[in-house]
Amino acid sequence: MALQAAALATLTFPKSTEFLQSPTPKAVPDDSPNPSPTKSDQDDSAGPLPERARLPTCPADWEAKKEIIRGHYMEKNMILNEVMEIMVRKHKFKATARMYKGQFAKWKWTKYNKGSKPNSTKSRVAKKMKSAAGMSPDPKLANAQNQEEDGHAWDQQEAMVHFGDEDFQVESTLRAYAALISHWAEQETPWRATYTDPNWDQLFDPQQNSILQLVRTAHGLFITGNPGLGGATLQQAFLGIESAVDRGLDVETLWDCCLAFPQLVMATGWTDMLCISAKFLYELTSIKLPGHPINKIAESLYKLSRHGLANWQLEMYVRQGWLVWIDCLSHVRGRQDHLTIHLKRGYVTLIDPHHKMAQDILCDFANTVHESLANRGAAATTSHILELEHLLVRMFAPLFTLESATQAKAMLVGILNRIEGNPRNMGLPATEWTYMDRYLVFSANHFLASISDINHEGLMGSEYRRRSLDSPRDLFWLQTSLLLEQRLRADGNDIEAHAIMLERTKVRLELEGLPYPGDL
Repeated sequence: MALQAAALATLTFPKSTEFLQSPTPKAVPDDSPNPSPTKSDQDDSAGPLPERARLPTCPADWEAKKEIIRGHYMEKNMILNEVMEIMVRKHKFKATARMYKGQFAKWKWTKYNKGSKPNSTKSRVAKKMKSAAGMSPDPKLANAQNQEEDGHAWDQQEAMVHFGDEDFQVESTLRAYAALISHWAEQETPWRATYTDPNWDQLFDPQQNSILQLVRTAHGLFITGNPGLGGATLQQAFLGIESAVDRGLDVETLWDCCLAFPQLVMATGWTDMLCISAKFLYELTSIKLPGHPINKIAESLYKLSRHGLANWQLEMYVRQGWLVWIDCLSHVRGRQDHLTIHLKRGYVTLIDPHHKMAQDILCDFANTVHESLANRGAAATTSHILELEHLLVRMFAPLFTLESATQAKAMLVGILNRIEGNPRNMGLPATEWTYMDRYLVFSANHFLASISDINHEGLMGSEYRRRSLDSPRDLFWLQTSLLLEQRLRADGNDIEAHAIMLERTKVRLELEGLPYPGDL
């Protein structure tokens, strides 16, 4: 970590980003000390041998008082200060507000505003959020933000009762993020377009690595003792952020800067990264997008990052941020929209494998695919799905840790075993399998290859890619091989990409009935 900090300290940013040397935003103040018991409280507890209140020192101390705290805080709906006072006075249990909040997060206790009246707390919180975030004057974005007061799914299900300034900061940041995502989901429709006779051979232009992929690569270079190249790679990532802000905020920028970076920090322990990137984004958008919700989000993330990884608000922000994405897209684009479904896939793979949404993903996806096959045909449907595969590998793969990668591999291998061992597929060539079975086999192997590459398991990644293309050479194979080739080129793996390109060219000529030149 010291090596990373030293390298980051010497990192030279492009001239257009020299404004980073300006004063930093003021950090959120720490919680105030625990209120002392009143004189009457002390009199009530007085005795010949008064027992002093003790601080909890281990999880067992909290578990011993869990039901008492639950009764006061959750069932009687007392505010935190009242609970703290009772626990000190009656149960000799003394903990700070921050300690309570952290324990509530571990117990997954959250209070909600339900059944509020038109002018109740929820409306006041939304108004405060709009004032704090400085909403964009764009009337379309304003309409998206007004959804918060019109019964947006996330507001109804996840509106937290905040304890203090830091909690309000997390809540208001999530609301600003929800407004931004809803606006994007309404305006950007590449995955809902009607495809007619697609030129599938040009769907995937070779792309550079995403901002998130560059940051993950830089992290690997720093920890392996190559700070010079790590700093250069990190500088590319910052230039990518600046370029994305200049050309308009696309989905990858919203994802990488506002949610993926905090999750990457929590996964790798690279606390400096979130602090630096959030400050960069905050001051960049203060100049180029003043008053935009992303400016508020960046400012809040910068403040949260200064409290370190022990800050439970940051963990809450990441978990709730995922749900904001899923809820907003479900509300705007529909439950069976391709992007909604694939974001759910990412959530159960990276965050919570046992979440109830995991039960419906394959069913929803199958319904979407069958509808697309009926309306667009197989070639357009494959192009449609592979466009998302290309995007979401860039969004999800850099976030895997060894633990989540192990869980994901077990889940994906289980899917492969069920499909390949299904009696209806036994003894049949893959061309006679259902479209869903063929796609899921490709997708599982493709994702396994991506996870292996992130974990520096190059040989295993190559093997999974080989398996993903181990099917009859038809149009489906041509389309999927194109995706793999161009992803390999973006990763700098030109040798493997060139081999796939040669075979794909040969297969295409054979399908078109043309001779294959021997000197190709």
